[in-house]
Amino acid sequence: MKNYKEFPEYVRKLPWKFDVECLQEDLQPIKPLMVIWDYGASHEVGAGKGFSFVHSEDCPDDEKTTQDVYSHPSLHYKNVDKSYAFELKHNFKNREHMNGTLISSKLRKTRSDYHQNTGVFNEEYKHTEFYNVYKTLSKYYIIDKFRIIMLPPFSTVAWHNDADESLHVPIETNTSCRFVIDDLSYYLPADGSTYQSDNCFHHTIFNAGTTNRYNLLVGVTGYKEGSYRLCQHYMQSGFDSQLNDITYIAKPIKEVTHEELWKAEDYK
Repeated sequence: MKNYKEFPEYVRKLPWKFDVECLQEDLQPIKPLMVIWDYGASHEVGAGKGFSFVHSEDCPDDEKTTQDVYSHPSLHYKNVDKSYAFELKHNFKNREHMNGTLISSKLRKTRSDYHQNTGVFNEEYKHTEFYNVYKTLSKYYIIDKFRIIMLPPFSTVAWHNDADESLHVPIETNTSCRFVIDDLSYYLPADGSTYQSDNCFHHTIFNAGTTNRYNLLVGVTGYKEGSYRLCQHYMQSGFDSQLNDITYIAKPIKEVTHEELWKAEDYK
């Protein structure tokens, strides 16, 4: 196992903050409209659900809030191989081959083909605080997904990695929700703050609480002036992270020695 000299950095808090009370209010009429998001999620009390604000220009009206919900690469782009996108999402063998730093060349090409803003924000929701978030973040980042994701109580998603970074604005959460990347666990409070995460490393999200978790999840495929770049995988060809590799093993748990075991005679 590698012994890392520097503490890895997977999540950063960005300088943009939004009105979380408005987001929570605008969320309420959206909740009944959400659809199944991740069929690979582990759950006992219901599936995770999603709602998308961004769609293609020629999207049918009845698909505008669902077209971009799913976790695979955005399928409304003409040059995305849909069969490959589905395989990538649901094939664990493929994910393992893609280990954080060893992103497949086919995925890299698929993502880089649409490093430009090609989606449009749903007109019916431009009166909401969500549109304010979209306008602000799209000034600095190239966005391909802009979704609300709901994770129900006592549920999690598969251990996986993605091709790019994500932005997060938690809307409703609880202290038992955790975002886990590699060996590190993060609690992102719903206070209007914006967070950026390097999802190229293996990660998961779990909700061990008793209330639903609602998170505004923004997919980033490129950067503009004034943005922040946390992920370094696209900076240079063949970049080796030192923080994630196929042979990586989580930090071992320290063993208790026989000398440390409780003995009644010690307390006489």
